[in-house]
Amino acid sequence: MTDNAEMPESPPTPTAGATAPSSRGPLMQLGQFQLLEKIGEGGMGAVYRGIQISLNRPVAVKLLPESLAKNKSFVERFHREARAAAALNHPNIIQVYDAGEQDGTHYFAMELVDGETVAAKVGRDGPMPEAEAVAVAMSVAAALHHAWTKAKLIHRDIKPENLIVTSDGMVKVCDLGLAKSVGQDSNLTVSGTMMGTPHFIAPEQARGEHDVDTRADIYSLGASLYFLLTGKPPFQADSSMAVMYKHVNDPLPDPRTLNPNLSDGVVRILKKMTAKKPGDRYQDMLELYSDLERVYQGLAPTAVVRTPDSPEAALRKMQGRLRVWRVFGVIGICALAVVGAGIWKSQQQRNLNAAHAKKHRAPAKTSAVDKPKPEAAMPAKTTALPPIPPAVLAKRKAEMRERIQTLLKQQQLDAERKAEEQRKADEEAERQRAAARAANDAQLAAERAYHNFLNLWKPLIAAHNHAKAADVVQNAIDSATYAPIKSRLELHAALGDALKALDEKFLQALPSLKGKPFTLGGLSGTIGAADATSIMIETRPGVGRTFQMAGLRIEERLPLLMTALGPSNPDTLISAGLLSLAEGRPEWMREYFDKAQLLDTAGSAKAAAERFEPLREAMARAPTEAAAAAALDEVQALVTTAKWQDAGTKLTIVTKQFADTATMKYAADRLQDMKDTLMAAEAGPGELRAQLTLNQLQQDIEAKNWKHAAATLRKLDQQFIKTDAVKNARELPAWRGLVDAHAPTGATGALPGPTLRQQLAALPGVTIHPFAGRGKGKPALLAEALAKASDGDGIELDDGIYFLRSIPAKLKNISIFAKEGTAPLVALSVAKSVEGNLHLTESNGCWRFEGVIFTTMGFGPSSDRSGSPPVSVMLDRGASAEFHQCVITGRRIEQTAVPVIGAGAESELLLRNCVVAAGRGIELSAARRVRLDHCTFLGGSVFWLGEASAKTSSQVELSNSIVMADAPAGLVGDENSSRLSRAATPPEVLKRVKLNTAHHNVVVLRYPDMLEPWSSELEKRPKAANFVTLASDEAPLAALVDRMQFNFRLKPECPAAHMADDGLAVGVRWSEAQFNRMAMQLQLIREQPPLRHRGPAQ
Repeated sequence: MTDNAEMPESPPTPTAGATAPSSRGPLMQLGQFQLLEKIGEGGMGAVYRGIQISLNRPVAVKLLPESLAKNKSFVERFHREARAAAALNHPNIIQVYDAGEQDGTHYFAMELVDGETVAAKVGRDGPMPEAEAVAVAMSVAAALHHAWTKAKLIHRDIKPENLIVTSDGMVKVCDLGLAKSVGQDSNLTVSGTMMGTPHFIAPEQARGEHDVDTRADIYSLGASLYFLLTGKPPFQADSSMAVMYKHVNDPLPDPRTLNPNLSDGVVRILKKMTAKKPGDRYQDMLELYSDLERVYQGLAPTAVVRTPDSPEAALRKMQGRLRVWRVFGVIGICALAVVGAGIWKSQQQRNLNAAHAKKHRAPAKTSAVDKPKPEAAMPAKTTALPPIPPAVLAKRKAEMRERIQTLLKQQQLDAERKAEEQRKADEEAERQRAAARAANDAQLAAERAYHNFLNLWKPLIAAHNHAKAADVVQNAIDSATYAPIKSRLELHAALGDALKALDEKFLQALPSLKGKPFTLGGLSGTIGAADATSIMIETRPGVGRTFQMAGLRIEERLPLLMTALGPSNPDTLISAGLLSLAEGRPEWMREYFDKAQLLDTAGSAKAAAERFEPLREAMARAPTEAAAAAALDEVQALVTTAKWQDAGTKLTIVTKQFADTATMKYAADRLQDMKDTLMAAEAGPGELRAQLTLNQLQQDIEAKNWKHAAATLRKLDQQFIKTDAVKNARELPAWRGLVDAHAPTGATGALPGPTLRQQLAALPGVTIHPFAGRGKGKPALLAEALAKASDGDGIELDDGIYFLRSIPAKLKNISIFAKEGTAPLVALSVAKSVEGNLHLTESNGCWRFEGVIFTTMGFGPSSDRSGSPPVSVMLDRGASAEFHQCVITGRRIEQTAVPVIGAGAESELLLRNCVVAAGRGIELSAARRVRLDHCTFLGGSVFWLGEASAKTSSQVELSNSIVMADAPAGLVGDENSSRLSRAATPPEVLKRVKLNTAHHNVVVLRYPDMLEPWSSELEKRPKAANFVTLASDEAPLAALVDRMQFNFRLKPECPAAHMADDGLAVGVRWSEAQFNRMAMQLQLIREQPPLRHRGPAQ
């Protein structure tokens, strides 16, 4: 491991008590930098580990040796390195902080990097995997592209020893000691001297040419990439001159002789990068980066490799001969042009000198790197800042380290405790699921057996064989199969006893029936002889017809019962109801019980109705339950015999037809097993599986199982988005809305399944409008695309800059998304006013955005500060918007008075997998619902309370996110949050916002006073699993790299690196290519001046 560039294999140990860089002790002070120890030495000077006293941050300080300090050209070159590095600000370039001279010692301070060179990594581990090596080359290309576009700067010494991989995986380009700015005075380099390292030098550098450009760096990067992929440089020989000769004359050895696993694409890129002639290489880093990215994504590069025998080379030779003849024809014209240009340039230089002199007559702030220090301004030794005693400095560092380690230990113990609690909770949940499945299986078996029980019991009751019926009931009660429905069987026993008593009472009343008028079997007359076996209806005395009691239907027995026992007796009506239930007419039971309750004053009728109602319901649904069980067995047989199509069709019918039955309820696990079997079957048709998933989604929604519905919807989107079943599902948009409105945040996991393009392409009647920028940095007006769009359409943006001044008032439900492999930038403000933001109203419906960077381009509030500051996104009352994989930021994150999103009353906002970077994040004004899932926030307070929120609370959900809260108040800020002493505590400020859900978040606070209040507050949340800590430079609490470097991921050593609800990384989850694209675009935002568009308003 190494802490910076120019690190020898065995760092020298400084000698205490000396007074010069070669003999000076390690503890000395240069300006505001305290030197601690020597960590390396290179051709341009020694490097010391130090600390910047004013900011208490570690630095690397480079000193020019006294032997070289006497050489004016070396001094100039030394400071040129500092100026070159200070002009650059890129995540892949080591940052320079300051430079100066004290008592004849020239120095500059730079970023202290913890990592190792790729040369050391390859030397230890061997050649890198292709994807890893290409990713390193992409990072270096991005850095060199920045250096070239920013300052026309070329490195001239790209080699594996100058590429450092930090502990968090970032690649850093170092050692700008040979850097050369195109157009600078070439006298700073000794004439005829070769600049570069022999094993990785470009041919033109080996020949000693001075007029080299960025294509020389492309060659050196190609040679370095060759080394990363094979473990050896492309050319090797006994001497440096022999190596350079090979660079100039020999073709590139085939890297596949050393690494046969290399793809054709990366070999083509290597050959083009290391072409002998600069014109045959990639012409700029952006072109190279594009091909590297294609290979990284598994695509073929666009590189065309020219060899001496290729048709392209022959054509170039022919074109060259033609150009020779043209040269003589234009020499005269060129001579005249040179004379005229000289005169014009001389006049321009005089004008520039005059302007420069006028500018510097007024005081101006200059860079610490290139600001001259007059003798009068040099601080005397007596007024210099006193050095911090080593003992004091060591004590401070020890105290800080101890506090951090104590906090870490406590957080680790808390994490272990929560993990143990979660493990026990998971085990208990699994035990309960197993118990529930066993109970369901037992209940299902009992329901099946109950159908057989009724087939035995009913005929016995109808035959008045009460003794045998009682035996059947008792046997069932004693059987374990019927245990889940034991209470129901006990009601059967009670019903049998009641019917037995009714028979006895009826037999006793039979003699009293003689002579009473009655109609039976269509024969009217009077009752004659009647006993337990028969009854006679007489039409005249002694003449009539005899009927067998066993043959009477229930419709005939009930009137006879009423005649015998009295129709106005409540007990008779209760008995008639029980007889109806036993004879298979449960619907009549309720009618008789209702009549009995009207006549009953003792309450016995009501008690009987309540007692036997469960039995009535069970017997009423028994035929349907039996049919459901039979249908389920039929589906199981089809699945067992692998008749997938028939099984799927039958299963769909059965689940819909018998959805409300107890059989389907208790067979849920069995049904799911059959569905899983059908879904997993290789022979299972895609349309069938899609339909099964749609059915499952409908059942989840009807059961209001929103978490499972969200997972089912994600599965539908990921696997079946292109099937006809999904395309023709008219209910699907409505179901999406229900799931999105009710599903808990984070229920679907990390990233959404399909892209907006995929979702829109699957919908009928939707048009996607491709829209490209004008190129060459010219912004395009989004109004041109919006004018062509209809409600529900999509707009696909290519790379470029777009202006958006306003949204058409009644254009609804538009989706704006980035073309694959691009990162379009939408500028939302073009003047110092509020009129330029993305302003949505209720009439716009719900707009969705994906993969787009939104920025206000650096415009703050108006100078009089009378109005509200401009925001990037404004949701008016009732408006709705969704952002996926987007970046929403101002040009300057540190503009703490400028929020980037305003959520008005009754509005709804969803941010998923997004970055929000601003001093104020989301200003809440009684929003209905605001959700942030897998987001990263960088700035002051992520939520800011507006005036309206003082009256009505906003609903807020925050999950799986990273929050870097620099404001004194922490997560939620208000009008008092600009001063730590006045910042409201969490319990007070949360009275104005309903933080319904806050779990699986990493919150990094700046102010220690807010650590304990927010930790306590977030732990109160249901299912809380939040990691709250303080920002620190000490590992592993240095949770994020510098936020201005646009790397929005946690360091691997952070304890909370993988604490999302799915056990993976919190915060945004982008691909490496998307991180690089976003970083390059955001770098442009910070560097370029505010854009203006002079075209007509949208």
